[in-house]
Amino acid sequence: MRRTIMIAFVLGTLLPLTLSTPVRAQCGDPIAGPCDKPNGTPGCDDLLCCKTVCAFEPFCCEVVWDLICVDLASGLCTTFLDCNGNGIDDAKDIASGASQDVNGNGVPDECETLIELHQRTYVHFDGEVTSLLSNHGELGVTFPEPPEGSVLWINATLNELWTVRNVAAYAIEGDGGPQTIWIAVPLPIVPGTPLRFADLRVSITPDLLLDPPLFAPLLTVLVPETPYTSGATFPDRAPPVIVPWTPPLLTDYERPACDHPDQVGRRGVPGVAEPANHCAPGAVARCLAWMFKTYRIDVDESCDEAQEIIAGLAAAMGTTATGTPNYGVPGIIAYLASKGLSNCLTVTKRRFDDPVPPTPQDLYDALNRGYDVIGLFGNYTLDENGRNVVRVNGHQVTIISVLRCGDLIQIRYRDDSAGGDKQGDNQPDKDRAVKKATLKPAGTRPESYFVPEEGLNDTDAFRWEGFISICPSRLKHTNAICGWADALGDRIIDIDDPANPTAEDLLALRRLAGTLKDLACSLAARLAGESPFPPGAAALIARIKTKAVKLDGLLDQYIDRPSTDLLVAIKNLSDDIESQAFLELEDLFDCDDDDVSDEIQIAADPTLDANGNGVLDACEPPPGDLDGDGVVDPVDLAILLAFWNTPNPIADLDGNGIVGPGDLAILLANWSQ
Repeated sequence: MRRTIMIAFVLGTLLPLTLSTPVRAQCGDPIAGPCDKPNGTPGCDDLLCCKTVCAFEPFCCEVVWDLICVDLASGLCTTFLDCNGNGIDDAKDIASGASQDVNGNGVPDECETLIELHQRTYVHFDGEVTSLLSNHGELGVTFPEPPEGSVLWINATLNELWTVRNVAAYAIEGDGGPQTIWIAVPLPIVPGTPLRFADLRVSITPDLLLDPPLFAPLLTVLVPETPYTSGATFPDRAPPVIVPWTPPLLTDYERPACDHPDQVGRRGVPGVAEPANHCAPGAVARCLAWMFKTYRIDVDESCDEAQEIIAGLAAAMGTTATGTPNYGVPGIIAYLASKGLSNCLTVTKRRFDDPVPPTPQDLYDALNRGYDVIGLFGNYTLDENGRNVVRVNGHQVTIISVLRCGDLIQIRYRDDSAGGDKQGDNQPDKDRAVKKATLKPAGTRPESYFVPEEGLNDTDAFRWEGFISICPSRLKHTNAICGWADALGDRIIDIDDPANPTAEDLLALRRLAGTLKDLACSLAARLAGESPFPPGAAALIARIKTKAVKLDGLLDQYIDRPSTDLLVAIKNLSDDIESQAFLELEDLFDCDDDDVSDEIQIAADPTLDANGNGVLDACEPPPGDLDGDGVVDPVDLAILLAFWNTPNPIADLDGNGIVGPGDLAILLANWSQ
């Protein structure tokens, strides 16, 4: 109705003026009048204010900026901010859910997103360029981490082609800080041609996109050429030329089968600067530095940081400029033995050519159980005759997290070659940056899975070969739970005003509680994958996990609304967890109290657990000790005779369902033991 009335008014009074003075302005046009008074033209000279008003009342831009438009501007444009350029106030974007604001600073996350794009030139470790200015690119997206348990989806167009499709972004560190994910992408050039500049649109949304993110701001970015070391080759074989990437119209490796994928990971994995072709000791150094800290393992201060560890590891693993023999596993074991850690850490390698080859699900399970995990990859190509697929070289990485979405498994990993970072530059990889790889079945090939993000085909491929796991003993796992619960309790005591904690207090509590929950959950996950556990351990571990998860939830409430009562409840739960782990669980895992986890002793000598129940035979009462006093004596005989000819399970020592002569014979055979 207003549009009809105003059109009549314009035609009756302003149309002659418009015809004699032809002024056609647009939002933000210098010839448009001001926004705070009627100006006689469509729109006004403030671009953001004009778009906001016209979104509510198109008349103001289609016909004339009048008093009603001025009134709208006074209410809408006073504090109007539109960092993403969609013509809507940032606050309204956030309130409606159109934009995320993970860190709560009032700025849409897409406006805090940093974008990098690099063009790879592949270089052999000896300096020979094998693929100059390839069409393999790496897109780096830095954004605030979403809250734990939630998933955001990254999409991007490159020169208006939908290149990145629904890549999951989720919390790794769990503190809402910045995270960088590096995504391999095809570049729209002929190999050998520099790209120089690219037009990008990048969106990060809470929902999967069914169409390209053409609504995102258009960014023109500089694309530097970046050397990328592809690894060592066998001495008698020339380094491979990287096959150009011919991307399909629809990338089949981005196939989110669920809106909320399962994810496991570990927080606090550090970076390390790798010398050229030292990916193996680099991957292990990150892992061991993380394990020493997370499991509170005491080592000399001169070798507890990743950069300190890598030098000793390289020597132990036999790493040279041409690579690492035997995947470095004997060297890892020797290195741990030299630090006195053989009784608390065990090393296992699983590879595609094992009798039972590993699957991506095994990788997920290993990380879920709290193991250190090093990913093993290989570059494959056709032999000189073009007939057989052969392995050219290998690569090792530190696995940070694994994403499971239906039958699709993706990993997030870290190495020292992402974007502008590279091996041999004396700069550690960024400790909040990860790279993405999908593990896709490779048909009948024995290597099982390849990584389609690298854009190669079924013969020239970057393949997943397996993994190395470093597993803490159950006793060490339990010790760590005790230690983190104790540290959390001490930190709570240090808070001066529980109702008004500082940001430093909250950050420290979040880190401590998050690690405690991670450890409790991973120990519970070990129940499903390791056997046997001592009787009673499963129920006790389940109780500890329940309390750790509840504690983490209470801390979220405390961060939102601090109160003394909440902090006291958190402290009580922390004390309960420490008490149960220290007084009960440690005894189950180290029944003979020799500071060596029982499963380590049993693995070294299975005869120590003849009945296979996970308990050292030396810790179990002798058969016939029915009253549990440690000896078989007349009291036990009286108990057995009292249950004679009954199915009592306590006195049925031979397990035949009835107390009788066989049980009596067992008791007498162990008399006075």
